[in-house]
Amino acid sequence: MLLKVDQLGFQYDSQPVFQDVSFTLNEGELCAILGINGSGKSTLFKCIMGFLHAKSGSISFEGKEKNLYKISEIAKKIAYVPQDHPITFPYLVREMVLMGRTVHISNYFKISDDHYLKAEEALQALSLEGLADKPFNQLSGGQRQMVLIARALAQQTTLMLLDEPTSSLDFKNQLLIWHILLQLKKEGKSVLVCTHDPNHVLWFCDRVLILDNKRLIADGPPKEVMTEQVLQQIYGPMCTLETIAEKKMVLPRKN
Repeated sequence: MLLKVDQLGFQYDSQPVFQDVSFTLNEGELCAILGINGSGKSTLFKCIMGFLHAKSGSISFEGKEKNLYKISEIAKKIAYVPQDHPITFPYLVREMVLMGRTVHISNYFKISDDHYLKAEEALQALSLEGLADKPFNQLSGGQRQMVLIARALAQQTTLMLLDEPTSSLDFKNQLLIWHILLQLKKEGKSVLVCTHDPNHVLWFCDRVLILDNKRLIADGPPKEVMTEQVLQQIYGPMCTLETIAEKKMVLPRKN
């Protein structure tokens, strides 16, 4: 067991965001978190990372309470890709990706060729070589998102958390990101990804956690737990679950 979340709860002031959320994540799993806006997906990620402190419950990583780890230890084990990362200083794209290696660098005055190589490999994996010498703060939203994913790849952790990584991307790059995540899974790494696209979950993920009404209402293989009843509970009657070419798809319901 890589990650364990046990009866986690969080609230802003007196308003609960989610309550009693429990799940585990094993090595080599590609797991999605699905839910509407405001269901607590991003807040859950921030609690797992320690950016926010849960009001109840516990989080453990590799069998050890997460709050017993040093920040530097967590950074070697968990990479986090936020929805966006506002940067005012004009770091070059290459420098942004190299920051993913920070936790592995012992001497900041002498960065080894291996760290530069890992950064270049991450840039190449996302076809970002042509942007390497451009300022990050001059990129489009989709380009910035790709750079943040490349930075997380360069970090080389056992677990990656991605918060809506494809929301700003064109269809080609959405597919590229999902195939990279599938490759990480093949390498035995674990991925937890927030998404708003139920079809991506059906096509690419081993497992889905569904948040609704402040609670985890489903946990399991997408094709089993993403029933029409559950989908309509989340999204209302405007969607339907169909099977096309032997694949399940969520589609808008015809009038």
